[in-house]
Amino acid sequence: MPVSLDVLDASADEAPKTLLITLTGRDRPGVTSTVFSTLATFGGAVLDIEQIVLRRRLVLGVLVTAPRDWKRLRDAIVRAADELDMSVEVDRGSGDNQARKDGQAPPARFSPPSEDSFSPRRDCRYSPPASR
Repeated sequence: MPVSLDVLDASADEAPKTLLITLTGRDRPGVTSTVFSTLATFGGAVLDIEQIVLRRRLVLGVLVTAPRDWKRLRDAIVRAADELDMSVEVDRGSGDNQARKDGQAPPARFSPPSEDSFSPRRDCRYSPPASR
């Protein structure tokens, strides 16, 4: 499947502050859990997520804080998308979306597993952010 690694507003040598990951392809069980299992191994925060299914086609967008080694995360997401036979775009940028409306869920934080054996069901834990 096609892979796009676009650069939005950061220079090639500058570490980005956020990554927007967009996957598209045939919807089926396990796609979202595979993406979040991959993200969890790198830690960081999910700032926003949107998911839609139209005619059995999934569009999944995840805005995450970029880890220090963001290129390894990008490569891992590209490998996961390839295994899922999905298209992926990884866009570097900075910041979150505009201020959230009242009633929207706060950003989620995912922690990398502390053990060598990783189980997505056990190790992908949601931690609400500190109060603002």
